Amino acid sequence: MMTNLHSILIKDAQATVEITKRHCKYPVKINKNTSAGRLKINLVSLFLDNDPELILIRLHTHFIKDVVPIRNGRSFKRQRKNVQSKASINLH
Repeated sequence: MMTNLHSILIKDAQATVEITKRHCKYPVKINKNTSAGRLKINLVSLFLDNDPELILIRLHTHFIKDVVPIRNGRSFKRQRKNVQSKASINLH
């Protein structure tokens, strides 16, 4: 349920960001990690409060403020430092 609500709110905020942030060097998108955390904090109050519109507007403004630039070619291979330092449990 939370992920469905999160995706709906993200789509609305992304449409607003695309209109307002056209002057940026790179195209931007909403940071989904921090927006999910914000939604999780306000989820219960969203359903229990008498005025959920106010909470939705507040979430929308937080989503718009936290954007991430999309940079092409920024996919780097993950470097694992020391795989052997992970403890494994061997039961004999």
